[in-house]
Amino acid sequence: GLKKGQEDAVDKNTPSEEELKLREELGLCYRTLYKAGIHEGCDTHLSLALEEQDAFLTLPYGILWSTVKPEDFCLVGFDGVVLRQSARMNQLTG
Repeated sequence: GLKKGQEDAVDKNTPSEEELKLREELGLCYRTLYKAGIHEGCDTHLSLALEEQDAFLTLPYGILWSTVKPEDFCLVGFDGVVLRQSARMNQLTG
């Protein structure tokens, strides 16, 4: 479950302004590395820690680096609990 205070720090439906900005930047990193030829399609990953939320942003397996969008990232607690799903999860598993 969530750590004490984590319930208040993370709104499962609405990312903070800071998180939205970081999602944009992380998506840009993926697309830039793809254009530079530094990628393995959808293998490996980049992630970004959001320490104030005791969580990190990561990309679910199966999304090509060339197509990454900010809403594609999952927010995962440092304890491994998914706090916010990727918008594409249903498309990948559905």
